[in-house]
Amino acid sequence: MLEPALLMFTYFFLIGIVVGVSSMVFGIGGGLIIVPAVSLFLQFIGYSHDIAMKAAVATSLVTIIASTLNSLYKQHKLQNVPWSLVGRFLPFVIMGGIAGSILSNFVTGTFLSDLFIIFLSAVIIFSFFNKNFTASYKFKEFKEPSKLSARIVGFMVGSLSVLMGVGGNVLFVPYLRHYKLPMKNATAFTLSIMPLLALIGTLGYMATGMHVGETKMPPYSIGYINMPAFVLITCGSFLGAYFGQKLLMGVRDKFHANAYLFFLMIILLLMIQSAGLFKWL
Repeated sequence: MLEPALLMFTYFFLIGIVVGVSSMVFGIGGGLIIVPAVSLFLQFIGYSHDIAMKAAVATSLVTIIASTLNSLYKQHKLQNVPWSLVGRFLPFVIMGGIAGSILSNFVTGTFLSDLFIIFLSAVIIFSFFNKNFTASYKFKEFKEPSKLSARIVGFMVGSLSVLMGVGGNVLFVPYLRHYKLPMKNATAFTLSIMPLLALIGTLGYMATGMHVGETKMPPYSIGYINMPAFVLITCGSFLGAYFGQKLLMGVRDKFHANAYLFFLMIILLLMIQSAGLFKWL
């Protein structure tokens, strides 16, 4: 049986590798993986679901900053980032992120967990029945959304991303696929907005976590951020990004979209397990 410290090191480093691969291939900065993974681990070692969930969200946000910057640089080198599109959404994403950071002071970890599950379930169902999502496209077929649509969706993505500790990928990718943007460009786009959005959320959770009290938090935490998990996941993500870059070069658009949906379903099951909902089945 592994010693607790070695178990933690192995677990979070392997999670980091998965985060790095998913960041490159799916544009997922890690929130969809880190939130259930950290929450499950902290509950396993004895922390309440409420503390575990908020610590998971906060740790996810700070980890997203490091992992996505690395993947964004690699995607930029591959010329996959539609930078002209980024400027249309970024101001409204930032405003939404600030709103989400303020709202995080008034919600419980259980509420965040339930919101995460409901939100991700809705995205999977919508994407599954949307023929545009699983079709195959080229960049020249992309039709830019209207300014009003960009503003509304940008604000929604910003607020929900900070509340749930995800980078906005699960809302932006289906949205952009509806307008026929290839998967490699849609996932690269989400990486461009994640670092700043995650920074806004990180500062908010650091501030609110300071009022909880050190005795209630896992060791080596700054606010709600668990530093061992952050460091180990980040280190693993750099290795994973290398493998993800190699994998991305050979994937076709339609397969890419279907693999993305399958990946989201796995994450949903992990989140349901973290919330303890399987005990009712």
